[in-house]
Formats: sequence, C-alpha cells, structure tokens
Amino acid sequence: MTRIKLSAFGLVATCVVFSCSTAFAEGSRYDLERDYASEISSAKSYLEMANGTVMIDVRRLSEYRAGHPVNDDAPQGYQHAYNVPYPNIVVGGDQDPQVFYDAVVAVIEGLAGDRDTPITTLCRTGFRSVLAGNILANPSKYGVEGTPFTNVRNIWEGFVGQPKEAYVGETMADSCLLYTSPSPRDHG
Repeated sequence: MTRIKLSAFGLVATCVVFSCSTAFAEGSRYDLERDYASEISSAKSYLEMANGTVMIDVRRLSEYRAGHPVNDDAPQGYQHAYNVPYPNIVVGGDQDPQVFYDAVVAVIEGLAGDRDTPITTLCRTGFRSVLAGNILANPSKYGVEGTPFTNVRNIWEGFVGQPKEAYVGETMADSCLLYTSPSPRDHG
C-alpha cells in the first residue's frame, strides 16, 4: 500500500512540475495563453529601443504619466514608450480590443513600420501586456479585424513587477514551490 501511495504521489508531483514548467516556458506567470512570439526582460527591451523596437505601454494614462521608459539613445520616435491603454483606460475593461489594435497600427504606421516591426508590450506587472500582446499577434482570435504583427514580445516583469528569475529558479521544481497565484487585484 505504501508503494502505491508513493507512486501516485510521484505521478502527481511530475504532473505539477510539468504543468508549472509549461506555463513558465510559455511565459505567463498568470497562466494565460501566449500567442505572441516570446518574453523579453525590461532591461533588454529598453536597450532594444535603440535598435528600433517600439514599446507599447498598455497601462492607464494616469500610470503612464506617473513614469514610463524613455531611452535618449534611441532614434527619434523610438525614445519613449507609446501609451495605448488596454484593457483599462479609466475603469476596468473600458477599452475595446479593436480600438486598441487600430491605435497600435497607427503608432507603427506613423513610424513607417510594418507588421514585422519589433514590438514589446508593457504594463505594471505583466498581466495586461500579455492580453495586449496576444491581440497584436493573433487579432482574429480575439474578434479583432486586422493582420497579425509577427514580432511581438511581452515584458515579463512589467514596469514594477517581479523579474522572471523570481519565478523560474535553477530548477522548475524550485520555481513551482515559489509560485503562488496572484489574487485578481494584483493583476497589472
């Protein structure tokens, strides 16, 4: 009987570690699907602004005004994050996904970019930016009309969030033990 319990425990532990490693490998500590290309650190994203990466800050206008990334070494037009709030402009869920997508298209076209222009999405903790990145990378899946952007990455830690290393330790088992689901009020 002990052997069966240990085997069952081992199977459950393996499933938990695999499911945690899959979620973390996919990039979302909030267990959200990922349709965009990949994750990127805030530091790397900041540096890539100098190479023509467009940073889309999806935080509310009040959050953006309180502080946002500015890279004086970047070319004209790429020096600051563009504020295109999603899904909240003022209150919860008041931004239409189509309006968000169209606003990002206008930013990219204003910079003479195209659907392959590197884009990073940013919010406070990395939750809203996952939603935004998904819309940009796979608009039809979210009821949005438009062509997908091919080079969208999400800034994992957000503007003030936890670095990915805080969740993904040296082993996935360690990261699963450290991981706790954030409460809904903690979502960016």
